[in-house]
Amino acid sequence: MSNILVTGGAGFIGGHLIKKLLEGGHNVTSVDNYSTGKKENEQVGCEYFKFDIRNDLELKNNKYDIIYHLAYPYGVDGMGLNQAYVDTGAVGTYNVLKYATMNGVKKVVNVSSVSAYGKISSDKVSEDMSGEHYIHYGVTKKASEDYCKIFKDTYGLDTVNLRLFYAYGERYTTLDHSALVNFLDRVRKGKDLLIYGDGSQLRDYTYISDIVDGIINSINGKGSGEIYNISGGGTC
Repeated sequence: MSNILVTGGAGFIGGHLIKKLLEGGHNVTSVDNYSTGKKENEQVGCEYFKFDIRNDLELKNNKYDIIYHLAYPYGVDGMGLNQAYVDTGAVGTYNVLKYATMNGVKKVVNVSSVSAYGKISSDKVSEDMSGEHYIHYGVTKKASEDYCKIFKDTYGLDTVNLRLFYAYGERYTTLDHSALVNFLDRVRKGKDLLIYGDGSQLRDYTYISDIVDGIINSINGKGSGEIYNISGGGTC
């Protein structure tokens, strides 16, 4: 049994992750500023604090073994001029890592994104690839990964970066950010599908339970600020 802190615990992935952690007998605390998190994602048995990681973390319980870092303003315009991406992705991640270093946290799992790759031409993506960045979302996700490696190399903090590929599953309601969910919603309502561009775009959708299993199992690795993909392994 571990004492675990989840940032962004009221989000879609955070809610499913906390449920699985509680089922495993762990003590779980969540911090979330509820900019995109929702009360309905909260799980009985977890202690929730409304807090913004863009500020220094000041929590009563400083004895966390693991931090799962998911806090991020998902659902806002990643291509627009939104300061929240820089503030949360870079400053917020730095604050989480600093808190972990100063309070003896054993491991930080940074939940990143496929967007950290930027534009790449290959259909198959491996962790050693990199491409041209074109949205703030991807730039700040990559920055969060770099911060993890710095804290590992400089302070010995055990970290790992997980690049998630297009999550879907129960309680996912953000239609504008998932073609698959949007398609299913429109089919259910008897509407025509909306297809942008020429329809040749590929996405690797990953079911939420597989993502949660990957996040939890990532603590078993040695950790050195390394990057790992979590994906369904197929494209559509």
